[in-house]
Amino acid sequence: MSGKSLSQKRMPEHASRFVSAKTLAELWDCSKTTVSRLLEQASVRAYYFGKGRNGSKRYLKEDVDRFLQGVECD
Repeated sequence: MSGKSLSQKRMPEHASRFVSAKTLAELWDCSKTTVSRLLEQASVRAYYFGKGRNGSKRYLKEDVDRFLQGVECD
């Protein structure tokens, strides 16, 4: 990894609106499968870019933030 934070990397403006399951899994210290399952159960819409194995699944940061506001932590 390059050591740059997400905010330091140059990304197209529209790309900054989305977050990947991999990034969320790293932040939440869980697997990508767990992230996808939790967000799917909460009806958070996934957006797909590309096709097949090379495609990527992303979530709107706004939707993820809304999901997190409704989550209770012990």
